[in-house]
Amino acid sequence: MSQYRPRKKIYRLIYEGNNKTERIFFQHLFHKSSYVPIDALPLSPKTDPKSLYQFGIDEIKRLDLSRQLGDRVFIVMDLDHRIDHKKYVSSHAQTNKLIVFVPSQPCIEAFFLLHFVELKNFDMTGDEVIAALKEHIQNYDKSLDVFSRLDGQNEIACARLRKLAKQFRIRGTITIP
Repeated sequence: MSQYRPRKKIYRLIYEGNNKTERIFFQHLFHKSSYVPIDALPLSPKTDPKSLYQFGIDEIKRLDLSRQLGDRVFIVMDLDHRIDHKKYVSSHAQTNKLIVFVPSQPCIEAFFLLHFVELKNFDMTGDEVIAALKEHIQNYDKSLDVFSRLDGQNEIACARLRKLAKQFRIRGTITIP
């Protein structure tokens, strides 16, 4: 008699643009997980929140994802201090319970920087954040795998992020600076 074994949860990760930074980082985080991460770049060249959200809706249908089975679609994107992007994410963050926005302000490198220093705010531009990060990771490049340099410091970075995130939190999202 064979027992029914339910399938693992499916987590579909959608990244903004062709940037490898987020993809490399999240692949490490999900490496030993109890769910099946599917990460691929959007098929559309459009990387605004509305297009990424629509792509998420399409992926839910294509992959036959189910909230009851624990499936989720994560949209990982930089806000780049764009008020229009923040407004869209805020207004759509809870409209589909399968889709979770994971916005970073201004970019994911701000989270990487929190592994080394405590920031007072996120007023820096993306270029300023990357310049500051290069003081700690000399050859930093957007396609560089920095996970091993950050590993072991995630708790410190997350604690620093929690202090800052209260003022930047968008309800219904998972905040990365």
